[in-house]
Amino acid sequence: MSSKLGFVYKHSGLLEVYLTRKDLEHRLEQVKHLASILNIPYKVLARDEVHTLEPALNEVCEGALFYPDDAFVNPRSVMKVLRDTLTAFGAVFLGNLERIEYDGVATTAAATTAVVVANDSSSNNNKMRVRSFKTANASVHASTYIVCTGAYRVDGIDLPVVPARGYMLELRSKDKALSMKHTILCGEHRVAISLHEYLRITAIFELCSVGSAIVEENFAKLLEWSRKYIAFGDIAIVDRWTGYRPCTPDGLPIIGRVGGDYNNYNSNLIVASGHCRLGITLAPTTARLVAELVEGRDHIPDALKPNRYGL
Repeated sequence: MSSKLGFVYKHSGLLEVYLTRKDLEHRLEQVKHLASILNIPYKVLARDEVHTLEPALNEVCEGALFYPDDAFVNPRSVMKVLRDTLTAFGAVFLGNLERIEYDGVATTAAATTAVVVANDSSSNNNKMRVRSFKTANASVHASTYIVCTGAYRVDGIDLPVVPARGYMLELRSKDKALSMKHTILCGEHRVAISLHEYLRITAIFELCSVGSAIVEENFAKLLEWSRKYIAFGDIAIVDRWTGYRPCTPDGLPIIGRVGGDYNNYNSNLIVASGHCRLGITLAPTTARLVAELVEGRDHIPDALKPNRYGL
């Protein structure tokens, strides 16, 4: 798909690199069990093996865990390509979702008020169906509605999702070509470094609110931490930005129908949110689960369903 749509997809493996043997061995104890359960292949590399596999690393790096099946993309380029492709097929992007409007509910821009209607004792007393999605310039009417707004809150649904800000830099070298064969995860500082058109560095997990002030010093930390593992030389910052990771209390995404009867069978509202750092990684599987749900087939694991939060 990447070659057809025109974004970079590299299946070159990931090196989780450590500056000390102690930290590497500590991480290995954590990885052994999970890798066995999930059938994830990995290899422990000694110092000489690390530098043979990835010459770009500094000599101080003592060892690494190598995950040969890992691949990477640039999320921003993927999203741009997907948007352009969908637009070419006739999809219309209306802007940010502001509010969900329900049947039997009087809604204003400032508040949502439920209208209580006397009814019999049927099992569908609590059923509430979506009437429309409201954007800044339009009301959208459909048979099924899907909320996938990441860390952003929308009037009309209260998801247990909070934002955690990540910081990103794109760099180019002024004095030499930057060359890396693999994605690098700097073990002690959890900094991810990958080579696209430019060198992309991302790190930090800053719990915050949407729109809160950016901590400028964190961009400098990205460079400081990364230079411990790779000698960049004289570099120029091409771009820098931040983004919000949507986090849930149990660390798992929220995927499924909400707002219907006890099992949400009668709901026409589906949510897919809370993927934290794994949005691009889990997007294909999430899309398949949501598409099946729209078609009336529910293969979503109970651990991911919204009703675990009473939704």
